[in-house]
Amino acid sequence: MSAARGSRVRGVVFDLDGTLVDTMPGVLRAVAHAIAPFVEPPPPAEIYRRLAGPADRCLAALIGDERPVAEAIARLLAYTREHGREIVVHAGAVDLLADLKATNRPVALWTGRDRASATTILEGTNLFGSFDAIVCGDDLVTHKPDPEGLLRLAAVLAVPAADLLMVGDAEVDVLGAHRAGVRAVLIHQGREIGAEVLALQPDLVETPASAFRRIRELLA
Repeated sequence: MSAARGSRVRGVVFDLDGTLVDTMPGVLRAVAHAIAPFVEPPPPAEIYRRLAGPADRCLAALIGDERPVAEAIARLLAYTREHGREIVVHAGAVDLLADLKATNRPVALWTGRDRASATTILEGTNLFGSFDAIVCGDDLVTHKPDPEGLLRLAAVLAVPAADLLMVGDAEVDVLGAHRAGVRAVLIHQGREIGAEVLALQPDLVETPASAFRRIRELLA
């Protein structure tokens, strides 16, 4: 199932990390710090590739053992608290979210982050009040690219999935959008995109700023 490119865009769903806020360098360092006592951390690119779902599931997969996960999460949270000021909102995000709110466009957030850390980031960057609905990684049993989170947001926003736009920086954002019948914008930052995702024909943009411009074009 996919959304037709001629569909009217009535609402926007954003990913968080790498889309609205520049947390990824800090996330990669935090994850490496969290798992270091238990396993040799892989290169940052490999950690990035394997980031998906709630922290406990991600850390267990990287460590290869569920037993140290509680300690690893404690290390992750401690690092995040200590380095929280490193989080930067991408240029143009605040203005875009404000404009969407001012024009009564439904706006939602679909993130793989757990609700506690997502809330900390949103409150720390003054973005929390920008969304009409939020689905986090620990709100549902399913995770991206399963479309359940996106379909739930469509229901809460009372906007047909075909009239939504999903904006993210990961291939799972595009796959989840496709399965929900939602059009997608993918921020690739120069990364190579897999053939499976390219075949779905998302709107490809290189940077968050380019994505924000594309959203304005589609809403015009």
